[in-house]
Amino acid sequence: MSSVLAGLKNHSSVFIDTACFIYLFEDEKKFGKITSDIFDFLSDKKKALITSVITVSEIMVKPFKLKKAIQIKLYGELFEQLPGLLVARFGYQTALKAARIRAEYGFSLPDSMQLAMAQREGAEVFITNDKQLKKFKDLKIICLSDFV
Repeated sequence: MSSVLAGLKNHSSVFIDTACFIYLFEDEKKFGKITSDIFDFLSDKKKALITSVITVSEIMVKPFKLKKAIQIKLYGELFEQLPGLLVARFGYQTALKAARIRAEYGFSLPDSMQLAMAQREGAEVFITNDKQLKKFKDLKIICLSDFV
């Protein structure tokens, strides 16, 4: 078992950031395998898997820009069919929490929203490939590049 999977073993709820879905959907050369292993592990172990509507929006930009109807349909189906996936939505209280995170850490609004939604949904771990997010101290942050 890889060290990243061992680090997930004792957590029941995991938030997956946008880059991880991109690596999975596009079978990205450097991070595709580890991301696939993470999704397989989380599904097999029946862990709560969380992402957000921001992830969906960010991922769909490229297929819409390139007018790839098949890719749009496929990605949509993947989001709807991934076992145990919760796609979190945000409201007023989450927006306030994101504003506090952004004010304190200087993260972008999408990153602040992702962290706020992860906390609201009870995620114990946040998997990303954005090293700057490791500054966030209110949630365990796992950065894929630390394991590849």
